[in-house]
Amino acid sequence: MASSLNTTTPSMTEAQAYAVKLSVKEADLLVKMATKPNQRLSLLIDEPNSRTINSLVRKGMARDVMGTFWEITDAGRLRVTKIY
Repeated sequence: MASSLNTTTPSMTEAQAYAVKLSVKEADLLVKMATKPNQRLSLLIDEPNSRTINSLVRKGMARDVMGTFWEITDAGRLRVTKIY
């Protein structure tokens, strides 16, 4: 039972991060997140599209912090280097 409560995501390899397909909106949002000083988006300040940010979370590119903040993951940082 304890393993089902574990919410940490396993880290991706560099090849896996590059293989993730991103839409244009997802790529733009990931770049926006990576270029922020603390590499985090806020629901109130940045107002990201919830559908787009949740798809980044599902793909392992971002991490949801209590539904109001989203942080870029290591896989997201790797993927950003391939976008531009």
